Amino acid sequence: MSIQILGTEETNQDLLKTILFNSPTHPALSLSLNTMATTTSPSRATFADRADTYQAALQSLFSGKAEDTEADLSRLFTPTFTQQGDGDVHDFPAWVRHVRWLRQTFSSPGSGSISLTVTHFLREGDQLADRHLGTMAGPDGTVLGRSETFMWVEIAEDGRIERIVETVIHLGEDGQQVGLQGGGGCPCQGTEPPPLGEGS
Repeated sequence: MSIQILGTEETNQDLLKTILFNSPTHPALSLSLNTMATTTSPSRATFADRADTYQAALQSLFSGKAEDTEADLSRLFTPTFTQQGDGDVHDFPAWVRHVRWLRQTFSSPGSGSISLTVTHFLREGDQLADRHLGTMAGPDGTVLGRSETFMWVEIAEDGRIERIVETVIHLGEDGQQVGLQGGGGCPCQGTEPPPLGEGS
């Protein structure tokens, strides 16, 4: 008899011991634990399952070390990720360059900050829709810009983001629309980020 058990090798070994030592009716029971066939793939990412963890993942785009950007984004986005928002479609390498620039610009001491608040979050299967508000503040806390983003997201089987289509609306001090930006998801009005397809 051969039984396949999914789990980590350590968990499988514990389960095997439990089965072998707790089977009085079949003392000669022989199990073949095929750990090569049942080695688990990396854990499924779950950050997009709830609004609070999704918001934290979005916020993480603006923090962290610039040199860690690609590794950090690889945990959130698939290698075939695309972002569409200004009539163009940008791939994962272009997204990494843009987020690296954001981190260089906003996560160094005294550089200001960007904060995001998810106000609407809907998840159905591999589809996600959200509305979030962004605020960019200067080093002294003065609000430099606000934005409202509507984002449609496709989630891959492994839980990471496969595709984003978004529209960003810049808001005035009174919260009213002052401009429409196609994408990038950044409330960085006036900071002149490089286009997503360019930069280092």
